[in-house]
This record gives sequence, C-alpha cells and structure tokens, in this order.
Amino acid sequence: MPYLKKAFDGLENELTRFLEDSAPDWILYDFAAHGLPPVAARLGISRAFFSIMNAWFLAFFGLSETRINYYDERNKAEEFIIPPKWVRFETKVAYRRYEANWIVAATRKNDSGFSDFYGSGKVIDGSKAAIRIMLSEFFYRMSSTISNIYIYVPNYFSKWAA
Repeated sequence: MPYLKKAFDGLENELTRFLEDSAPDWILYDFAAHGLPPVAARLGISRAFFSIMNAWFLAFFGLSETRINYYDERNKAEEFIIPPKWVRFETKVAYRRYEANWIVAATRKNDSGFSDFYGSGKVIDGSKAAIRIMLSEFFYRMSSTISNIYIYVPNYFSKWAA
C-alpha cells in the first residue's frame, strides 16, 4: 500500500490533464487522493470524499485540521483504545489494540512523504461534501459527534467545514 500511495502522488500532472480534458461536474475520491482536492478546486470541479468507513471510525479521528497540522495529542496505542474526549456520550466502542497500533502508525510519515492522518485530513478539508455509510442508531449517535466536529447535513451527506 505505501508504494501505491507514492505512485498516486506522482500522478498529479496526468490527472490534471485528464480532468481538464474530461471536465466532469463532480469527482468522488477516497483518503489516498490528498492531492486531488486542490486540483479539482482550481478546475472548478465539485468534489466529495467517499468513505467506506463508518461514522464511529471517522468520529474517532477528530478534526481534519488536527490531522493536517499533526496536532493530535494522542500518539500511543493506549490513547486510541478508549473513546476520544470529544465523544460526549458513554460508549464502550474503541479501537482494538491491533487497530490502535495501525492508527498510531498512520500518524507517521510513510514512503509517500505524508502520513495517512495528514492525507485523510487533506481530502476531508478539501471536500465540498462527504458520503459515508450509516447503519444503526449507534452510528446515528456517532454522526451527531461528527456534526459537533464538522457541519452536518442529514441524509448520508455531510458538508465539512473548510
């Protein structure tokens, strides 16, 4: 995966030409395309972050600004196996140890020169909308946590604070 991310970063010129030639109305992208939002914005293309991750996963990540600027105070796995301070209701949901280890690794720069935390923050910050999965009452409660972090528009679409 790290080489795929590095390769993706190297496609900016070709991707820009493709978008200029095809002139789409909208473009949907995932977390790995952190260089895409500014290109699409410059070309006047509407853009949306598509996440297969559910609401609690995104809510546990926190603000995109925090990820972009490496301000997250959490830097040990132990700090990710409990709910973060901005989840304001009681829950036992948290990352498992192996997931927390992966998250901590995602806060460090990889072969692309950026961390996955940085990249995910950039794609969210550069989006006009986000599309994500929401399945149950619990995920609805996590969505309210997301709406405390970002500006929320119901019906599975979220408009994120820029």
